[in-house]
Amino acid sequence: MDDRRGELDMTWDEVAAAARISVGNLYRIASDPGAAQRMRSTSKKGIERALLWESGSVDTVAEGGEPTRLPTERTAADRPRRPRHEWSARQRAKILAMSFEDALDLAEQIYGGSGEDAAWTWLREAAQLKLEAAGIEVPERSSPN
Repeated sequence: MDDRRGELDMTWDEVAAAARISVGNLYRIASDPGAAQRMRSTSKKGIERALLWESGSVDTVAEGGEPTRLPTERTAADRPRRPRHEWSARQRAKILAMSFEDALDLAEQIYGGSGEDAAWTWLREAAQLKLEAAGIEVPERSSPN
């Protein structure tokens, strides 16, 4: 996993966001390939999508084999945008009701040990949710290069 992550010029936070799993779970899977046997299929598919591996590659790696890389390569310049969280109705209501300060505290509680990037990504998406609910259009962020 780490080799492919490096080839794609992605951080662990970016891989986790693209796979739609927590950074902690991604670290656990990367350090213990056997953990993949206990993963949900949606998590496996997410990792394969994020790392541009063919379907079934996570299981192959867990069994000691090599993943099958898809021919499409990407660089930092053409990296896909991080997916937005898919908020449930309950989560949306909770986020909309809280202050930005409370949202910051919650982001730190949720992602405190898994990296600052994940916390800021969540906080940025929560802020965007609040702004959109208030009818304020949020322009797309351009990537710094």
